[in-house]
Amino acid sequence: MVKDIYPGSGTYYANNSSPSYLTEMDDILYFLTKDGTHGRELWRSNGTEAGTYMVKDIYAGSEDCDAEYLFAMNGTLYFSANDGVHGQELWKSNGTQSGTVMVKDINPGPKDSNPTHLTEYNGKLYFGADNGTDGHELWCSDGTEAGTFMVKDIYPGSGNSNPLYLTVFNGILWFNANNGINGQELWVSDGTEANTVMIKDIAAGPRYSSPLSFTAANGALFFTADDGINGRELWCVKYALLGDFEPDGDVDMDDFSALCEHWLSQKLSADVVPYGGDGRVNLLDLAHFSKTWEGSPENMSKLGIYAEQWLQVGTTSAEIDPFDIAPIYDGDGIINILDFAVFSNQWLENE
Repeated sequence: MVKDIYPGSGTYYANNSSPSYLTEMDDILYFLTKDGTHGRELWRSNGTEAGTYMVKDIYAGSEDCDAEYLFAMNGTLYFSANDGVHGQELWKSNGTQSGTVMVKDINPGPKDSNPTHLTEYNGKLYFGADNGTDGHELWCSDGTEAGTFMVKDIYPGSGNSNPLYLTVFNGILWFNANNGINGQELWVSDGTEANTVMIKDIAAGPRYSSPLSFTAANGALFFTADDGINGRELWCVKYALLGDFEPDGDVDMDDFSALCEHWLSQKLSADVVPYGGDGRVNLLDLAHFSKTWEGSPENMSKLGIYAEQWLQVGTTSAEIDPFDIAPIYDGDGIINILDFAVFSNQWLENE
């Protein structure tokens, strides 16, 4: 035994410290426990009796702070806790008493915001929370009060989208959520409101498919879901790499060639942005493809130069522009995907 945190002997219901939420950060174990005096609070241990002690009495006295969802990120421990004044809110700790503080009172006053499913994505913390106005929605935090904000009101108004099982895969944040129309379905986010979208309405209509148990294996994301017809079964994301249009597990020149054909014919299998498509095959899809393409440095350089120029000039040109080459090779006043497709076909022929 490392330490008799709750001194004495007893049954399951008495004199047991009952440690829970064991979480490692910087070779120190953090956990929730009670010592018979302070209630369930945040503790730490280095594996020795002397090095096992309470970090902070968050809810002063004998009450429990109800800390949960401990998550270590970039040398900071994040969790949900109640100090008896602000309700259940987002907290952080560096392992010291003075460095254990509330990040933000998301639901102002004594009411709870109930942060849940804390997950790191692109160096920031993502989680579900309720600000008391918009319901339980997807939130993001950089660890500061000013940098803690709602990503998107997925279920508009006061309804709860309840983002659950946040999982990072292929550079995207995956989770299940309810928009009030399609039930609890598969969603993704890149951290922006515009690109926080539903991937698929697996159980068509307001029924819940409730995707869960997200697990990456062999370049794909697997999960279980119920489509309302076949019961709860095994599902996976069709394209692990959203630029892999063949697919063969690589994003390469073959996919680029296929993408050009898709643009010219507007085959929507090339429509990947926002994630899951928006009904158009356009420069947003190119931008995503460019990020994921693993072509040769020479080809990537060429593509990057042209893609960057097209993205910068926008969609219209008031005067003749060298990039406006379609549909009759002398321009139509619009710099768009057709120009890129024409260029791409010529480029591929000369490779």
